[in-house]
Amino acid sequence: MPTHTEIKASVASRDDTEIAYWTSADGPPIVLVHGTPADHTRWRPLLPYLERQVTVHAIDRRGRGASGDAALAATAARPELGPIEICRHVPKIAYRIAPAAAA
Repeated sequence: MPTHTEIKASVASRDDTEIAYWTSADGPPIVLVHGTPADHTRWRPLLPYLERQVTVHAIDRRGRGASGDAALAATAARPELGPIEICRHVPKIAYRIAPAAAA
């Protein structure tokens, strides 16, 4: 399995909560959104295959992994806020892959 390099970055959501994501490879961008109770590492087995064709942005949803959980209760009804902030930050999103619970 080829090795890959992930670069950690983050964006601030509208309520200033840090939403972390990891970027790897080069190509059209794709954002991977994990379900509950995972984090961005859920996608690692797929990275060698995806990285051949796309730039991967794997996020940690609010309250998971390296992302903050400020105002988690207030946004529990809107868990999509973290992925939306990443999609606004990453230009020209080609795809977004998420389990139904994370979409």
